Amino acid sequence: MTVRDMGSPDLSSTTTVNVSVIDENDNVPLFASSYSETIAENTRASWELQVNATDEDSTSNGELTFSIAAGNTGGDFVINSTSGLVTIRNALDYERTAYYNMTLLVRDNGRLDS
Repeated sequence: MTVRDMGSPDLSSTTTVNVSVIDENDNVPLFASSYSETIAENTRASWELQVNATDEDSTSNGELTFSIAAGNTGGDFVINSTSGLVTIRNALDYERTAYYNMTLLVRDNGRLDS
């Protein structure tokens, strides 16, 4: 940036202006796909499902937190809130619950500024 006076001769000074753009929380986190699994009754420790999601924001606006929002009958499953790794908490029993239709939730850790 240069400024000049209106004198004769004109005098001037130059400086550098640095502009940093701050990321807004303007992107929605999205799961990479939907998931469907078939698991044998009494399966426990050996089963894992890695769910993946992305958010195009940066800093905390793009950091994701996973949770099970619905359908986790008996609390039989658990999800790691940071990694999205779903594991079995309780041995599965077909006679108790034959089908799970879980809703997983991913949210970013940003906040909306107005």
